[in-house]
Amino acid sequence: MCVMAISWQNHEQFPFVILANRDEFYSRPARAMSWWASEPDILAGRDELKNGTWFGVNENGRWAVVTNFRDPADKNSYELSRGLLVRDFLYDKRTVHEYASALITQKHRYAKFNLIFGDLQQAIYVSSELDELTTLQRGLYSLSNATLHDDWHKTTRLKKKLEQLLAENDFSFESAFSALEDRSYPEHDSQVQRTGLPIEVERALSPVFVALDGYGTRASTVMLADSSGKIQIAEKSFLDGKELKTVHHEFRVSNSTQ
Repeated sequence: MCVMAISWQNHEQFPFVILANRDEFYSRPARAMSWWASEPDILAGRDELKNGTWFGVNENGRWAVVTNFRDPADKNSYELSRGLLVRDFLYDKRTVHEYASALITQKHRYAKFNLIFGDLQQAIYVSSELDELTTLQRGLYSLSNATLHDDWHKTTRLKKKLEQLLAENDFSFESAFSALEDRSYPEHDSQVQRTGLPIEVERALSPVFVALDGYGTRASTVMLADSSGKIQIAEKSFLDGKELKTVHHEFRVSNSTQ
């Protein structure tokens, strides 16, 4: 997952909305979002290489989404895949804050990551690069492969588009997916993020939707929860910049107070 935008407790009809793109090598096997046979209350895609996931929700309304923290200079080998963070939170029975506090002490075990997770009442951000957790307050947020406090071309554009859709009461899955398929580049190299890669690579990775040879956006996911606890979620799968299929799911959380 390389970019997301979140509206948290910021809209009367939809208190929680998230738009997210997952970027990955086309050769890495993955399954589209579905209810897991091995854990029937989890709805998520699946990375078939490490058995984790990039975005998931369970029937109690717990959800999580992960991105990598891009650091080309980091050559360390890590004990655990970052995709297990999403899976493990959805399994976990501790409260959101209990899980977050425990994760802070164990974050060194995982490949560098950003994780935003919670339920329908609270949301928390934890990064492998930061020593403290951040509790999300009412507002709009966007995140890519730096920290929640860094603004990139893609994060700024996606957050602004989400804000417009909600302000104009024009939110739909169609309009949200259109925002996620934004392939525009920065006008100048000064607007391109710098993470240590060659500038031509940084520029190629700067759009919301990435489509390169062998690597790019593999999944676009839109999730919204209304004030009654009904969750609607849709995911588009892509390969080589071309849409493969779309899946839709809708359910009401079994315990909206968890």
